[in-house]
Amino acid sequence: MDAKSQRVTASFENPERTRCVDIVLHDDGRYGFAEWRREPEDPGNWYRMADDGGVKFITDAEAIAAARLRVAWFGSAQG
Repeated sequence: MDAKSQRVTASFENPERTRCVDIVLHDDGRYGFAEWRREPEDPGNWYRMADDGGVKFITDAEAIAAARLRVAWFGSAQG
């Protein structure tokens, strides 16, 4: 994902605050997602773990649903 062509519209963290899924809006009006992790001993840095694989979605709800299918902890999270 090119950071210049996207904006984070929602961010979801696990209870431990060590994993995060960002929903992004691309310049073309479509949505995607990325999963990030950080280490407890290095809380300032996030590292990309997975993303939408270049697939873009019409709505943010579709991107969230796809992320829930692809990211195990997010798929089992409540809400």
